[in-house]
Amino acid sequence: MPAYVDEPFPLGVIKGSRGGPRMSMSVSELDSGVQERATRWPSFRWEYDVGVGLQNLDLLDLAYDHHLAVGPENSFPYKDPQDFTSAANNRAAPSTTNPLDQVLGIGDSTNGTNGTAVYPLLKLYTSGTRTYWRFIRKPKAGTITVSVAGTIKTLGTHYTVNFSTGEITFTAGNVPTTGQLVRASFEFYVPVMYGAEFNYKTVYGAVTDGRIPDLTLIEDVTQGTITPEFMFQGSGDTITFSVDMAYDYSWGSSVVFDPTVTPLAITLPDINEPPLGGPYFWFYNKGTAKTINFKNKATAATEFSLTGGTGTAVLIQNNAGTRQWVAF
Repeated sequence: MPAYVDEPFPLGVIKGSRGGPRMSMSVSELDSGVQERATRWPSFRWEYDVGVGLQNLDLLDLAYDHHLAVGPENSFPYKDPQDFTSAANNRAAPSTTNPLDQVLGIGDSTNGTNGTAVYPLLKLYTSGTRTYWRFIRKPKAGTITVSVAGTIKTLGTHYTVNFSTGEITFTAGNVPTTGQLVRASFEFYVPVMYGAEFNYKTVYGAVTDGRIPDLTLIEDVTQGTITPEFMFQGSGDTITFSVDMAYDYSWGSSVVFDPTVTPLAITLPDINEPPLGGPYFWFYNKGTAKTINFKNKATAATEFSLTGGTGTAVLIQNNAGTRQWVAF
């Protein structure tokens, strides 16, 4: 069974490599010459060709040994030389003083215990007024700094880190309260696999030189908290809860709610920043004779309700330039 092997791809081999984010596109060209384009994936996938250029045989040995030891079926960490930190320029050392580099979310607890305790590591890319959110699933140990409301927190005391999923979990009594900004700085790896049907072939030059043509590494999108099922409306996680909660990214976008008391409330995601898989959801209330109120994150107003044993499709509608929640 394929696994994630914590054995980074050797750094010396990536000199001269090329690669970065890739999006699968569907392009239709009309008779008029106008192109209609649509993205087929919900997010970018990072891909690299590390077989570019001439390498000496000592460095090729590193790639050779890594390929044999890790195996072509498993994924492993890769340090992207262009983008491996939370800093704005993607390469500078992560900030360890306020303000930290990236905003992870806003607290919603009333007493420091209930509310959202788990925050996935995120990185924001900006060009003008356009933005792109990336989930960081393989942070580097020893590089993470977390703050709440401008105060640096202590790893192990105030929060823990899941290095398999890229999630920060605040401990009991330290859950960010309503309105508190959660920020983080970090370094990270990209979980990658060897390209499909890859056969290791070395082209030898001089006595001490050689190269590997077309050595492709492809991001393993199954790693971390955001699963392919979530991206494509699957998942169907059952969430049992007895207090008001906020929608969490890891639940997926097709969710079964099982409230233990009534009435309870679920706060919907920020309507202006729908998560991967949005802005379409399917919610089902499994509770018998129990009502769930779904609230707007910005206004706290109830957008719609679900009685026991009913479900609904939820969309974000653009109404004359204003976004609004619609359930039907």
